[in-house]
Amino acid sequence: MVMVLALHANGAAGPFVPRCEATGGSVEFIRLFLESACVISVNAFIMISGWFGIRASFKGLASLFFQLCFYSLCIALVYKVFIGTPFSWKDVALSCLGIPYWFIPAYLILYLLSPFLNAFMDKAGQKELLISVVAFFIAELVYGRFGDQGHFHAVYSALSFIGLYLTAGYLRRHPCRISTLPAWGLFLLYGLCTLVATGIGYFIGGAMLGGNHSVLDYNHPVMVLSSVFFFLAFTRLDFQSKTVNWMAASAFAIYLIHMNFLVKQDYRALMGNLYQAFSPAAALWVMLGAVLLIALACILVDKLRIFLWKPAWKLVERWTSR
Repeated sequence: MVMVLALHANGAAGPFVPRCEATGGSVEFIRLFLESACVISVNAFIMISGWFGIRASFKGLASLFFQLCFYSLCIALVYKVFIGTPFSWKDVALSCLGIPYWFIPAYLILYLLSPFLNAFMDKAGQKELLISVVAFFIAELVYGRFGDQGHFHAVYSALSFIGLYLTAGYLRRHPCRISTLPAWGLFLLYGLCTLVATGIGYFIGGAMLGGNHSVLDYNHPVMVLSSVFFFLAFTRLDFQSKTVNWMAASAFAIYLIHMNFLVKQDYRALMGNLYQAFSPAAALWVMLGAVLLIALACILVDKLRIFLWKPAWKLVERWTSR
């Protein structure tokens, strides 16, 4: 989620330009490198779900919509009382349903389909599952990129999520040689993929930086490979941390808060202003500090949501048990 914050902050600094058009030179290369390194965060999030397997339940759905309603209503009240920003309460209602967030509807569909996907992966043989995963990515490459099929929409869709979910599920059930590499080796492969993507964007540019064929698309083959290496590297690490767990429990709040329909414009404006206020090299460090502070603030705010969720769920249980 910190990578998602950094991704949106980097984009707010302005469009990326290739070498032939760049005036910033090394700064543009660094920005593209950071973008290529962070863009895999969405894929990694879905692969976490596929690795452990979503366990769909009414409580899980209730928790998701409680988070949506909590932040939609609280943020709207803050903007209304303290800032006076004009907005429509209809937009707040739509936000409670997750409609302004592209990720929520896509993930919700994956969530609802997860029992069928889990059953398929549990019963399918290794060869059958591998063929299904490979066939999916071939279809996504041919029809999603060369064919410009909106169904895949550069992974902004539940359909693309399914492919990543099945990939992680396959790697969990059937470890391959890559899965057994040490963490440093997998991080190295992730870094090499990041450099390749950066090189394509910086030296070729043009259509590669925009539209349906950008190297920065989540479903670009280089980005998919980079996501796999990045994700697998963490499966090779063995550590326990109560602090990490405490923060991870509130990680999703980072996305819900900074991408709220009222907040996201201010977030982009803040990052854009920071980039303009300093020299490009210094601005990147200042923006990184701001990203970390915002992430921590969101985590702290979410502890209130967690505190309120427990009694709220007890009320739901009492009402449904009647």
